[in-house]
Amino acid sequence: ERAPDLSGRIDLGGPDDELKELADTLDAFLDRTEGAVAGQRRFLADASHELRTPLAAARTNIEVVLADPDSTREDYQRAAEVANRQLTRMGRIVGDLLLLERGRAGSMGMVPLRELARAVVADLGPRARQGDITLVVEGGAEIRVRSDQETVRRILANLVENAIIYNNPGGRVDVAVATWGGQTTLAVTDTGRGIPPAELERVFERFHRGTRDVPGTGLGLAIVRELAESIGAKVQVESTVGEGSRFEVLFDAPSGGSGES
Repeated sequence: ERAPDLSGRIDLGGPDDELKELADTLDAFLDRTEGAVAGQRRFLADASHELRTPLAAARTNIEVVLADPDSTREDYQRAAEVANRQLTRMGRIVGDLLLLERGRAGSMGMVPLRELARAVVADLGPRARQGDITLVVEGGAEIRVRSDQETVRRILANLVENAIIYNNPGGRVDVAVATWGGQTTLAVTDTGRGIPPAELERVFERFHRGTRDVPGTGLGLAIVRELAESIGAKVQVESTVGEGSRFEVLFDAPSGGSGES
């Protein structure tokens, strides 16, 4: 069946009585519903496009060697390697989509942010060294927030990995934790290429990628935002082209730790 048309509105004029209030409420509901449906359609279209590209590349390479009676063992090996890379990319996309769907907070507890940052940096150290990137966690007393530790770890890992990918050889990534003005901030700062002002509002969109010359699914920052929302945190970014970017995760007032730092 044809998709329903959600563009119509009551748009009732006249005095501000109960009838107009009801009509305005229904119009607001239709606004939200139309926006949600449009967002879902865009998401499905983007997901289909992202999965179609690696699938087509893998299939084309396999069909070429199968259709050529003179294909050698080396030809089959190259086709298999291409197919494996593309299927691996599809697996990452599907895994990220599942994380977006299931990305919600688990059990809440006191999360030691600096300890968690050191653990994430240790895990991503080999990746950083491959790109000649220095990872640094600022010192200081431990600061804890009440949150879900695994969710915070995923957020931080995605931000640090993103900072590594979009950095320059010889660059640096700093992870800092501080409390100020009733908020705790977990910040990841890099010395990479930076983000153009026009792109700042779009970096958290699903499948948005500012450039295609680096690996990724375009879902990392979308996952960060949705995971942050699931634990009641906020994510913000500031960036200067050619100098680097700073992503901040803002938590509610600290529930423990050393106070302001």
